[in-house]
Amino acid sequence: MLSTNTAFDEPPVHIEFDWTCKVCGKPFHSALDLPAIIADVVPKPTICNFCGEALKQKAEMEQREASWRAKSLECGVPDAFLSYDKARGNTALFSRMKENWNASMFISGAFDSGKSRALAYCVTRWIAADRGLRIRFCGWADLCEQYAALTSKSLLEANQFKKELLQNDILAVDDFGKRRPTPVMEDFTYELVNGFYESGRRLWMTSNKSLAEALKVYSNQDIAEAVISRFDRMIRDGSMIRITV
Repeated sequence: MLSTNTAFDEPPVHIEFDWTCKVCGKPFHSALDLPAIIADVVPKPTICNFCGEALKQKAEMEQREASWRAKSLECGVPDAFLSYDKARGNTALFSRMKENWNASMFISGAFDSGKSRALAYCVTRWIAADRGLRIRFCGWADLCEQYAALTSKSLLEANQFKKELLQNDILAVDDFGKRRPTPVMEDFTYELVNGFYESGRRLWMTSNKSLAEALKVYSNQDIAEAVISRFDRMIRDGSMIRITV
């Protein structure tokens, strides 16, 4: 009669061996009971559990960083702002922005007080990556140049550009008031602020000046007062906060 026994019917082989984690360099001793058929080919571990988990977490973080970077670039965040430098940033401001992310914000303060980086960081790491909202980040001077160029080329294209801005769930405008406005930009300022006021969407703005100071240079003070009126209404109804740093 032929035997039906196989190698898997044999008792397991007890194996003990020493090995060193190639990451942390610590020595380990392992013991295994394996089927005889694979006892001589099983590979020895090269990374300990602790280092393996650390490498896994690092890979996941790098993947998240890559996702944040891609989404942030799509939103218009400058490349220089994509690596948050806490030494130059304003952690307290960032925390306050997170607390009030569901409102519009006007953030004013001195030059190099961390406003721009906190704004970019909030868009980059906390909103764009995790909330799934339509967001646009733009510098006020660049926005002025784009809109002025479009108006001189085609009013239709300029209006379409303005419409697309107003359709964002959050429009983050950095350094408001940095450039002295033309009459076209004065009208645009009102239309932008009023559009977000009426829609209830969020307008986040930073400036080195207070709102009144930024609007003082407007040649049409009726527009300036109308803009301030919209801000005041949003603050009264709780849809906007002012932050001074």
